[in-house]
Amino acid sequence: MKRSTPHVTQRGAMQIRMLGQLEASDSHGLLELGPPKQRALLARLAVEPSRTVRFEQLLDDLWDDDLPRSASKMVHSYVSQLRKALPGDRLLTEGGGYRLIVADGERDVDRVQHLRESARAAMRRGAPETASRELAAALSLWRGPALGDLSEPFARQE
Repeated sequence: MKRSTPHVTQRGAMQIRMLGQLEASDSHGLLELGPPKQRALLARLAVEPSRTVRFEQLLDDLWDDDLPRSASKMVHSYVSQLRKALPGDRLLTEGGGYRLIVADGERDVDRVQHLRESARAAMRRGAPETASRELAAALSLWRGPALGDLSEPFARQE
């Protein structure tokens, strides 16, 4: 079933932190992301924000060569639980896969990239103090190894 995509302004704000253990929050605080494989599913979708990830690819990324018979049912269950946990209509079923809607700046990795670019621009303008503040702010977003609580190969690669 294909879902319509409402405007991001209709969704509640969300932050996804991947620079350390996976965390997600909304205006009410941290979200309960569930068991490890469910968390890994969210992380896998967040790695490619707002892009559809094929169902078969998710199975490969979550279980690699150790695919249980119930993997398909498990993914459907995890998606259902994540839809309940995430604010708004963030997790869509599309084209034989799933897509996590993420607005610009909602992922910490995007904020780091923006701060890094801002620091470079500050250096080009001859403002090293500003560049230093931007880089310090970027470094402060790191809480440990990226996706450090996940053991799936895709997470280690990221």
